[in-house]
Amino acid sequence: DLRKVNPNADLGIISGGSVERVDEQVTQWLSADLRSILWVYGDGGGRGFRPNQPRKETPAYFVPLSKEEISYLTKLAYEVFEKHNIDKARIEVIEKPAELTLGVKRSSYALRTKLAAALRDLIGKDYKVSATSIAVEISKVDKEDAVLNLAQQIARKLNINVEEVLAS
Repeated sequence: DLRKVNPNADLGIISGGSVERVDEQVTQWLSADLRSILWVYGDGGGRGFRPNQPRKETPAYFVPLSKEEISYLTKLAYEVFEKHNIDKARIEVIEKPAELTLGVKRSSYALRTKLAAALRDLIGKDYKVSATSIAVEISKVDKEDAVLNLAQQIARKLNINVEEVLAS
C-alpha cells in the first residue's frame, strides 16, 4: 500500500489524450485508495482534475482554447498544411477543451515534425505546438506545465516550496 510507505503521496497521470480516455483506460481500474490521491491531466496537460473530482465540474487546472482561438489556429494550420501540399481531406480536426489536434492521414512523423515547426514559427510564443505519433497539437500549455501545476498543488498541500517537491 503506497499510503503506508508515504502517507503524503500524490500521483499524477498526464496525457496527450482526453481525461475521459485516461479514466476509461486507467483510472477506472485503480483501487479507491489510489484514486483518492490521483491527479488526472489530459488534453496535452491543459485540463487537470484533483483526486476524485467529478468530471462535470470545472477542472482544478484549466487553460482552455476559446472558439475564436480554435477557428484562428485551424485557419493557420490549413494554410501551413496547404504549403506542404496536404489536401484538406487528409486533415482531421479534433477540438478538445484545452487543445486543438490536427490529424494528418497518411503522414510520417518527419512530416508532422516539419508541419509543427512551420506552425510554431507562424504562431509565435503564445501557443505550444508539437508533433506527436499521430497528429500535430496546439495548446496554450503542455505536459511540462501540467507537471509544474501538480508540483505546485503538492507543495501547497505540504506547505513547502515547489522546488522541494521537484527535487524529491
